[in-house]
Amino acid sequence: MNLLRRTGASYTAAAIAVPYTCAIASGAFRGIVADQLAQRTVDREDRDDDDDSPAGTDLRRTAKYALWTGLFTGGWQTWMYNSTNSRGMPAWFEKSPRLFGSASRARGPGFRGGLARATFDCVVYSGLFFFPVYFAYREVANGGGPAEVVRAVKDDWFFGGERARKTFAGFLALWVPAQVMTFAVVPPHLRVAWMLGVGLAWDLYLCVVAPMVDPRKATRGKLQPSPSASE
Repeated sequence: MNLLRRTGASYTAAAIAVPYTCAIASGAFRGIVADQLAQRTVDREDRDDDDDSPAGTDLRRTAKYALWTGLFTGGWQTWMYNSTNSRGMPAWFEKSPRLFGSASRARGPGFRGGLARATFDCVVYSGLFFFPVYFAYREVANGGGPAEVVRAVKDDWFFGGERARKTFAGFLALWVPAQVMTFAVVPPHLRVAWMLGVGLAWDLYLCVVAPMVDPRKATRGKLQPSPSASE
């Protein structure tokens, strides 16, 4: 327990002193763990026959995903959710205290305000920004050009059909309760660390249903391009 307390105290100090460095490193580490677990368990049978990566895993895929979780879910999210950022999400909420509650109160925005903030974050922000950016990045990371990026965002997300709806439903089931805690309970300087921790479960799921590989080569259990995209 003493080791855990010391580790937690050290992480808290680092999150306050160097928030971006801490968040990016934590995010990259989470991405490595999640993608390697996904490859070594759920989808080992889906590897390409010509993949000569050691230990039966695709290290390039892991590197692509770690770059995503480090720079976006670590770096970008630190900027977006930082309470001192006048352009970030907390500042948006403070402009509508009747709807989203006020973090300036002694107890923060409260449960109702936290639920409103979590709903906006998960439905509006994530539905219209997080997922489109993810599928666009995945296409770029696998060599796609502008036309392929537009197709990926359209066919894999906005018009992704039942597969995309199931992915979004799973996302909401995990992240709405987690984000209520984020906005109503978790201290501002630990929000990204909290989200990175909860997100490990989400990353495991995302690495299975939409791994960082060319979607045209995705197989069993993964999001597939729509028929029109593959014709």
